[in-house]
Amino acid sequence: LNSSLKGSLEADASILQQDRYAQLRLNMGISLQPIDAIYFIPSISDKLSLLSASPIDAKIDVGGNLSTLHLKELSLSVPDKLRFNMEGDLSNIISPKPMKARATLHGKLMKGSFVQPFIGDSSSVVIPDNIALNGKIELDGDSLRTKMGMHIDGGKLFMRGALNISD
Repeated sequence: LNSSLKGSLEADASILQQDRYAQLRLNMGISLQPIDAIYFIPSISDKLSLLSASPIDAKIDVGGNLSTLHLKELSLSVPDKLRFNMEGDLSNIISPKPMKARATLHGKLMKGSFVQPFIGDSSSVVIPDNIALNGKIELDGDSLRTKMGMHIDGGKLFMRGALNISD
């Protein structure tokens, strides 16, 4: 294997009793070489030849307690092809109160051809280069709201959405 996984997890012992104020911290990073992907994701074996030789890097840094977690960073990148970052907060994780979350996303797809093979029948769909994505997602109980903006070659697309996710 040429890939690496490094990380740390720290938590107060009271987390085992689901103490809502128990402190928790997770910091993890992975650098996955495409040749090693088959060991982690066996179903990707038929697409392995389509991956670039560049490593796939991912990182997560989250901390807080079982009442409120702060996502400082969630990132995914493939050099010269794809970059994605997200940060946000999650509240009322184990509380009977409705869960709340908010996240901010930033991404850029530099090479559309990188994801083209992963969209199924790609003969009728062409994904352009240099797609930038920025947005926000909010969850308040059963209500999910989004605001997204996409920029492609001077063109802009803005989206707003709301969804009730109750039973």
